Amino acid sequence: MDYLIKTGCRKIVHFAAAQHLLIGKNRQNGYLHALYKNGIPVDDNLIFKCDNYNEAAHLTEKLIRSGNTPDAIFAVNDMTALGALSTIKSIGLKVPEDISIIGFTNGLISTMSDPPLSTIEQHGYEMGQIAVRLLLNRLSKDDDGYTPEIRVLKTDLVLRGTTKTLKEDKLGRGLLY
Repeated sequence: MDYLIKTGCRKIVHFAAAQHLLIGKNRQNGYLHALYKNGIPVDDNLIFKCDNYNEAAHLTEKLIRSGNTPDAIFAVNDMTALGALSTIKSIGLKVPEDISIIGFTNGLISTMSDPPLSTIEQHGYEMGQIAVRLLLNRLSKDDDGYTPEIRVLKTDLVLRGTTKTLKEDKLGRGLLY
């Protein structure tokens, strides 16, 4: 989100997961926090429960055809982002010139789109290792001796072709290219 904002995006749609899921809440809270810390008012009309390709394709078309075209889309996962990308291109708009897109997962499919998808790397292999350790720990204890744990892993932004390029000058100011 911060990167999208640094590239000049202000009208950023969030395709969010269901809010009863912790992952959905965390990602939406990250979206809201980025808007808040950058002084951008929250527009509830830009937040949609949408976590799959077909829903994203439909909602993106609806947004654009209604004249409510966003500057950017921050999607809960890569497949959702790719649904938006497909529709944007079929309508004749350009990515990232007209609309930037960032997904979340950094799965193999994110490298195969045209243009390749900018995304958030969630380090799935490391996540799997931690999950196995937690499960083995859980299985080795009786019910009374176990305390549930929540682990949050660091993520990394992987910039590809669906976001504008931002380079910094010697003074640290972001410049678009």
